[in-house]
Amino acid sequence: MVYSYYPGCTLKNKAQDLDRYARLSAQALGITLEEIENWQCCGGVYPMAKDEIATKLSSVRALADAKAHGRDLITLCSACHNVLKQVNNDMLTDEDICTRANNYLKLDEEYHGETKVVHYLEMLRDVVGFDTLKSKVVNPLTGKKIGAYYGCLLLRPGKVLQMGVPGRCHKNVGTAEHADKSQFSSERRHTELLSSPARGARGRRRLQKAYLLPSTV
Repeated sequence: MVYSYYPGCTLKNKAQDLDRYARLSAQALGITLEEIENWQCCGGVYPMAKDEIATKLSSVRALADAKAHGRDLITLCSACHNVLKQVNNDMLTDEDICTRANNYLKLDEEYHGETKVVHYLEMLRDVVGFDTLKSKVVNPLTGKKIGAYYGCLLLRPGKVLQMGVPGRCHKNVGTAEHADKSQFSSERRHTELLSSPARGARGRRRLQKAYLLPSTV
């Protein structure tokens, strides 16, 4: 499978090793990462202002390039992923931003959020699969306990990033148990949390606010 690859500034400077390891790992898994030509910095932070368009244009260019090649766009840097995915959502759902961006860029073909943006971890989980990933390991970290830190930018806002459940760590990653994608169901987790007898009314309200759920108490 071939992806349009957006490395971002950090992986070309301070995190060059991460970029190299990701490329080598992808190659071992039968995944091809085609770096987008002449990509530009995404800005590092998603601009919240509705009237701010200029800082979103570099992301739109990268997304449009992936569309032109008929490929999904893959990222490794969490900050880049957050910006690209939120800008892509803007192009898909916000007619004003979409129109202004297309008018400014004057692309050969207008872009309207068609590209699918995936993080490298999503590719490992959903495309390669944990069973295959485990079978490719040549130097297992036997006896090591690894704590996963996803970070806020990879998970929030949940409705746009759609990575999984914020704050939920996964035990025994790499086993067949985690091949069941139902464990990543946000709806299921929300139901479990809200129906827990240990949660008082105040706790449930905090959870509803955190997960942007409709109020039931």
